[in-house]
Amino acid sequence: MTHVLACSLILFVSQPPGDVLSISATLDADELSVGSHYEIVLKVEIKEGWSAASAGVPAPLVQIDVPPSVELSGKVLTAQRELSRNEFLQAPFERLLKNEEEHIGFSLVTAPGAKEQIVLNIMAYVSQDPTVDSFFIRRRFALDVKPRAQAVGVLGVKSDWGIDKHLLQIGDPAEDFSLPKAFDPPIGLGNYLGQKNIIVMTYRAHW
Repeated sequence: MTHVLACSLILFVSQPPGDVLSISATLDADELSVGSHYEIVLKVEIKEGWSAASAGVPAPLVQIDVPPSVELSGKVLTAQRELSRNEFLQAPFERLLKNEEEHIGFSLVTAPGAKEQIVLNIMAYVSQDPTVDSFFIRRRFALDVKPRAQAVGVLGVKSDWGIDKHLLQIGDPAEDFSLPKAFDPPIGLGNYLGQKNIIVMTYRAHW
């Protein structure tokens, strides 16, 4: 089985301390009713002496996967011009966390099922000294759609954030695909399956 590593600019060979990011999330509501607006209060704190901005990315990033009963607040971006103005983030499903405390708004469109959850994927590039080393950190949390629910860390939970419900995530086995080249025939993932590790480089509006 071949896995694709999607990366941007930085490769990592060591691990940061486990307490570099302090993350909590709460569903800020004493009761839930269909048709009403609510907020998730998300707090992401970076340990003193560490920085996200110094690692080349301005802030941590959150991807938000919501169940059928939940509709996130904000406009869904579809046009390339809209996406480029938003640094190619798929708002409202994906956003930069530029403050220690962020309020993620949503509406309840139907009564939630007993096991429905909102999944938060929090990612950050962090560094003490970017000339020496930078690190990629990813944490996944699940928040029950219940009053005053507190997010808990989860592993092995598949989340489908965004409009396209089949976006590739870190660790997922990749389906075969091909990409165009400037002058030569397209190059396909299948050409290299079982032969070597593959890195897909993405440039998020850095040009």
